[in-house]
Amino acid sequence: MAIIEGFRVRNFRALRDVTLGKSSGQGGEPLTPFTVVIGKNGVGKSSLFDAFGFVADCLAMDVETSCSSWSGSTRTGSGTFWIVSPARSPALLGSTRR
Repeated sequence: MAIIEGFRVRNFRALRDVTLGKSSGQGGEPLTPFTVVIGKNGVGKSSLFDAFGFVADCLAMDVETSCSSWSGSTRTGSGTFWIVSPARSPALLGSTRR
């Protein structure tokens, strides 16, 4: 089973630059199997979960199809997503920019 140890989102809806867990070259602790996200209204909690939804779509379909379906969607803005996996170095997963 693949494990995501880190997740970085830049310029996606309310999220300007958010890193959870390990990040590229900056260390940090890996994400745990259970992670709690709390915060005030309008700070980006739903945006974070939409970012994970985009990643899930990329894995279920392919990155190009997912980027096409998410770009211009009313649920997103443009954004860039990075994942950190123990199996490989950090990689750009996709971008919803056009």
